[in-house]
Amino acid sequence: MTRRRLRDVPALAWLMAREFARPGREVRSGPWLAAGMLPVFVMASMDAGVYHWDRLAVVTVHRTGLRLWVHRFGLVVALVAALSILYFIADSNGISAYFWGLVGVLLGFVAIAFVAAHRAAVRHARTKAHETPVVVRVEGPEGPRATWDISMAAATPGMDAIHTLYGPLVRDLVPSGCTVDLIARNPYLADEYELEGFLFRPGSKRKMYLTLP
Repeated sequence: MTRRRLRDVPALAWLMAREFARPGREVRSGPWLAAGMLPVFVMASMDAGVYHWDRLAVVTVHRTGLRLWVHRFGLVVALVAALSILYFIADSNGISAYFWGLVGVLLGFVAIAFVAAHRAAVRHARTKAHETPVVVRVEGPEGPRATWDISMAAATPGMDAIHTLYGPLVRDLVPSGCTVDLIARNPYLADEYELEGFLFRPGSKRKMYLTLP
């Protein structure tokens, strides 16, 4: 996998949005939900530590701490600067009211898309819960504090990205003795992460961690 470049952002953001708009692996993504969430994933694809494989699989692996927050602060400053420039242009042409109206519609569309996607995922999870037996996991002691984080993993349907791409990347990037955190989106992914050696955080069905040997 290679680091994200600026020219990769549109394709990676659309890949993330499409996958987030799928409530289950066997369910097709909703194009309108994906389009609504696209602005958020454009920002997510510009986060620190974004890697991809031929724009077909993407994952974010980064070290937690001050350096990460400085990077994210820089993204926010860049976004505010871009909006300020656009507002100045709109105001100089006498259409500032239309500009804020467009921003408001966009924010509303994004919020509705995220709520709709979340509710669809919850309904799908409840349906699957009645179809599959509940697996009770024995929780161990509190794990060590994570110094690395994995997030925003998405792959084209049909790819075995967790074992063929994400696992090797994490073991290549994260130094020995460090702990990695992630949040499994559903029970299927949690099972796949367990195969890679991840353990559940006590009291959580989604938060998992792995300490590199």
